[in-house]
Amino acid sequence: MSIPTPLPFPFPFPANLPSLETLYFPSSNPDPNPADPYILFVPGNPGLIQYYTAYLSTLSALTKLPILAVSHSGFCPGQTCARATVPGYWGLREQVGHKIEIIRWLAEERGWVRVLLMGHSVGGYVFMEVIRGLKEVPREGVKGVEVVGGVGLFPTIVDIGKSPSGRLLTSILSYVPPLPIIAATTARALAFLPTAVLNTVLKAVTFQPPSAASVTGTFLTTPGMVFQALELAREEMEVITEDAWEEEIWKCSDTSLVFYFGRNDHWVAEETREELLEARGAGVKMVVCEDGLPHGFCISHGEVMAEKAAVWVNEMAAKNTQEGIL
Repeated sequence: MSIPTPLPFPFPFPANLPSLETLYFPSSNPDPNPADPYILFVPGNPGLIQYYTAYLSTLSALTKLPILAVSHSGFCPGQTCARATVPGYWGLREQVGHKIEIIRWLAEERGWVRVLLMGHSVGGYVFMEVIRGLKEVPREGVKGVEVVGGVGLFPTIVDIGKSPSGRLLTSILSYVPPLPIIAATTARALAFLPTAVLNTVLKAVTFQPPSAASVTGTFLTTPGMVFQALELAREEMEVITEDAWEEEIWKCSDTSLVFYFGRNDHWVAEETREELLEARGAGVKMVVCEDGLPHGFCISHGEVMAEKAAVWVNEMAAKNTQEGIL
């Protein structure tokens, strides 16, 4: 599908937040509806949003909604240290808290009160926790935030440690507990390689297109990001276990939820997916991929995934607009 895709802009945030990378796509609708939501996109781990540029550009063109993609804290190029204070990285609870702060700040400072959350992989877990956090702790004096929907792409929302990659990572981290420190030290050494040489090697080894290989090269030569990714992954294995949300989240009539699962996803066990479909599939739209898209769709299949996601997003936006008129 050949469509003109917009280019992103940086987006400024208040100074009290950690350094964050952003991709912002303004609405391309010449006559935007004030009732339309904006999309807040949450990446997986490693939380570098540059992997998602093609996906988000296509999604922007197909939905015409404002899209703001935000990296996880601790994933900024040039960081020798993800976090200056102990424990040296930003955990899941803090990643969730930062997203809640962003949403509330946008409501207060920009008047953006309707948000459609979207997350890839662990980003699905994060946005579910964001929904819960917004419901549990409303802030006095801040405009009410309406979460009109959530879209989870290859979401790791329960029992990530039971997946093939989860089991492997858990074993490695148990045998080599200081792996994050070792890997960060290796990243310092890799940083001495010429960028062109490293990217050429990465393209040959990973079969990634040049744009993705460049992002991977940035990640692998930034000690702070490598340490952040592995420590966050360790926490994911420990924290993301059983279904953590009550009926008020799963069956909230005001928030439509869609989850898109892969087959043979190395980060989501087949048994885990089927159990979740049986337990929650009646009240939530859950789709199992039949097109062979990989868990890391953002590397080479961003446009295809965007075409699918745009259908759900446009349905949610249309429903929200109709309800806003009534």
